[in-house]
Amino acid sequence: MKQKQKQKQRITRITEGTLVVGVDIAKKIHVARAVPWIFVVLAWHKDCVFHSDREGLMKLTAWMTE
Repeated sequence: MKQKQKQKQRITRITEGTLVVGVDIAKKIHVARAVPWIFVVLAWHKDCVFHSDREGLMKLTAWMTE
């Protein structure tokens, strides 16, 4: 029950300025996708494909701040 309450709290913090980033993780290469607060996939924004290393995480960080 506590987990469900935490999830509800996180959802209530989402505003128009919130960008949700989901990551599909794999062993070596991951893919991230950004979704705006209204949960419509940003078709104009390409997914971020990155490796599981420092360089890859830096790439992901740069992609999220664009």
